Amino acid sequence: MKNVMVRAWEIAKAAVVKFGGKVREYLASALRQAWSEAKNSSQFGFVVIQKLNGMLYFGADADVEIAYYTQDRNRFGKLYTKRHVLTPYLTGTNKATGKAANLYRVSLGMYELDFAGKATLEINRGLLKWVAH
Repeated sequence: MKNVMVRAWEIAKAAVVKFGGKVREYLASALRQAWSEAKNSSQFGFVVIQKLNGMLYFGADADVEIAYYTQDRNRFGKLYTKRHVLTPYLTGTNKATGKAANLYRVSLGMYELDFAGKATLEINRGLLKWVAH
């Protein structure tokens, strides 16, 4: 519960910087967003390990396939979407749950990670937002 409240304050403070006003004006919606992030992340065993030097290090259950999509053009100029499965850089066991887990490393740019077609993690310059399908 503490992590949800800390995350809600982070979201509210970011909204103040972006839109102006006071933190308490954004706290209710920030708390809803933080609670939704906590619910969605727990179903995949998702854990943020750290954000360091423009990279996000996170862990997830080994049975969850994580992918991202890019758009490209073929040699005739037609646009198509290509799916790329994210490969872990380290595998191990989650001590809390005892399940097999994978560790991933991605940049903190602007893109989306698809978690087994059930939810999407939007990464926007270091801010993480879960979107349920």
